[in-house]
Amino acid sequence: MRLLREKNATVMSVFLTVAGLDMCLALFRSIYQFEYPVASGG
Repeated sequence: MRLLREKNATVMSVFLTVAGLDMCLALFRSIYQFEYPVASGG
């Protein structure tokens, strides 16, 4: 907990958490997109 008092460590922690969540959501979005493509044609 002492490390989180430093501003740089806290900012990087938050940034990496958001980036990791974003990558996870992008993976799920691509899986959903390829599993159920947009209907086209007849």
